[in-house]
Amino acid sequence: MTLVWRPGAIPGNLLLKNGMVITGTQRHQPAALLDQFPGAAAAYSLRNLVGTSNPAVVRVRRDNDDAEQDFTAAEVSDGTLATWVGAGNSGFVRTWYDQSGNGNHAQQSSSVSQPQIVASGSVITTNSKPSIQFGGGVGVMTASVSGLLAAPEFYSFSVVQPSAASAPDTSTIALFGFDLGGSNNQNKGFQVGVGTGTLSNETYAMYFSSPTTDGGRLGSTSYSHSANQQLLHRAVLGSSGFVGAKNGTAITMNLVYKITTSSNVSPVAANAISPNLHIASPSGTAVPLSQKYQELVVYFSNKTPVASSIEANINAHYSIYP
Repeated sequence: MTLVWRPGAIPGNLLLKNGMVITGTQRHQPAALLDQFPGAAAAYSLRNLVGTSNPAVVRVRRDNDDAEQDFTAAEVSDGTLATWVGAGNSGFVRTWYDQSGNGNHAQQSSSVSQPQIVASGSVITTNSKPSIQFGGGVGVMTASVSGLLAAPEFYSFSVVQPSAASAPDTSTIALFGFDLGGSNNQNKGFQVGVGTGTLSNETYAMYFSSPTTDGGRLGSTSYSHSANQQLLHRAVLGSSGFVGAKNGTAITMNLVYKITTSSNVSPVAANAISPNLHIASPSGTAVPLSQKYQELVVYFSNKTPVASSIEANINAHYSIYP
């Protein structure tokens, strides 16, 4: 990793490219993500993404009496949430708060569809960090995101752990989706592995739809991940087409169905018909895929120049890859 001096730093202090400071022998966590890279359209996490405040990050319902309460990132991880839910009880996420400041909170009012954050009195974790469990036909959250309909670019960064390994023509992850048009009202989303005969042997796919084209997508046969592997995905849907990356490495999209890699597949070009962003589902309907979600940050501007630095900030917190 490149080392650079921080202007005005005390001699001996180094600032790494990802914003992490080393002072003598001590290693400090990087600045909060949205302090370093502001302007997100929506930002969901179980850590603080803005360092100047300590907001509630989730609203949780406990199953023994259906009581609800807000919790900060510190309270999620320091035992406060688990104590409130109670030994032997479970907690489910009613609201995943948007930390971008835009108020685009992800909601799930139906108790039978809420994803889980506490199981039998213990906070669910991935790599020792709190997680939200989706899957088994339950767990989907939807946010009405202002600006989505007219977004010229869509840059997303997400941290997820799927239970199943990637396999050809087999769904293993559903990161997010939009409501779209098309004659069959197809949905646009970002999935890893889809059960289909249209693109044989694909392990990774990005869907889109338009008024005249149904179910268009790009696919890959080179993508892979193992079962229970924590992953940092980058999905860029922009004016120059689609770009994907896993753990900092670009994904080769070598399969095409009804679109070309040079097509404009931004949300507006793909005919989004509502501002709804569905977390852990391409369509807003809960999927059977078992996956733990920790973070989703979305920008409506070109973040290519700083994408690797955003990923470095995320990786410094979650320790996903070397």
